[in-house]
Amino acid sequence: MKKVYSFSKVGVAALMVAAGVLVSGQAMARSSYDYPYLYKDSRVMGMGGASVAVGGKNSSVFTNPAGIGRLDGGFTVDLVPVTFSYGKTAKDFVDDMDDAMDIDDDDEQLDAVLDVLGDYRGKNGHFALETFPAVGWRGQAVALNIGYLGSAKVDMRSHQGYGSEGLLEVDGRLVHGPVFGGAYEQSNIRGITTYGASVKFLSMERLDRSYSARGIIDLVDDDDYELEDDLEDGSAVGFDLGVMHDFQREHPLSPTVGLSVLNFGDTSFGKAGTIPMTVNLGVSVSPEIRYFNRLVLAADYVDLFNNYEEDSDFMKRVRLGAGLHIWDRRWSTLEVQAGLYQGHYTFGADLRLAILSLGFVTYAEELGAYSGQDADRRYMLRMNIGW
Repeated sequence: MKKVYSFSKVGVAALMVAAGVLVSGQAMARSSYDYPYLYKDSRVMGMGGASVAVGGKNSSVFTNPAGIGRLDGGFTVDLVPVTFSYGKTAKDFVDDMDDAMDIDDDDEQLDAVLDVLGDYRGKNGHFALETFPAVGWRGQAVALNIGYLGSAKVDMRSHQGYGSEGLLEVDGRLVHGPVFGGAYEQSNIRGITTYGASVKFLSMERLDRSYSARGIIDLVDDDDYELEDDLEDGSAVGFDLGVMHDFQREHPLSPTVGLSVLNFGDTSFGKAGTIPMTVNLGVSVSPEIRYFNRLVLAADYVDLFNNYEEDSDFMKRVRLGAGLHIWDRRWSTLEVQAGLYQGHYTFGADLRLAILSLGFVTYAEELGAYSGQDADRRYMLRMNIGW
């Protein structure tokens, strides 16, 4: 007799990995060329991913640790930040596969699974669940940050196998562990320079498998299947360095430049994968704008030395963004963002009411070897309780 949970041990098997990050490499084969990452902040992604010369958030440790030197004075607490993101085709794929797995007749079920794999051939299905609860503190010249990273993602892509047989590639990855950061601010006649550093103690588990249509069905009916048997795991210590220089904070444009070296010397998890070292450059300005609280314009170029082995495309490394604080009061704030990420538009909005923040972002991850080849439109929903 068929099991009630149907597709939960294959397409959603990787989602079981993702859920495990709350309790507990890279993409496969070159069917996609997305860059490996540790954490995506929805507010940063709304601004096209530009943050090297912006900072001001606990999550700045993942783009430029010097950015925590721009936290508000005193404590900044992100108590329950949760971000869920999904690709445009992911939900439809899982729903259609669920329907196929509910068929009782074995031959019809196999045909239905093959049809689903064929319908979504070449399309990427993406889910991600991320959290980074953290506490930051900034004094007069020193800022400190401590948090715990939980980042899980699942990518599924159907492609042609041998003969008429379709294959489903599943790349599931979870990373978790504590993160510590610090920044020191130094004033001089040329402006204010902030130096930052962070260290990450992380563990990774990765599911990297290809399943045939028959393999999907057999997997669902296999009582002895253990997901752990298909996982590669490893641990790593990662280091980040960064610097930001504010030329004149009293200048109407507040010009800032930033430089960060992330995952210094590479952050290797052994067989589970590697996050390569990248050197990243950013600039930002905050021009005064009438009737609004604050406007930030930023531009980044990441991976100056092309350490991402997926490609050497220029536009995939460009980040452009703008963030407009429509209002920023004690009990509420509203910010909207827009930008260009890997050559594709982004848009986001973030609303805070007392200690509750809600956000929405859309962006596109380029899965091709160059910008415009194979974009996967994604949506992020963010909720946080903090102050």
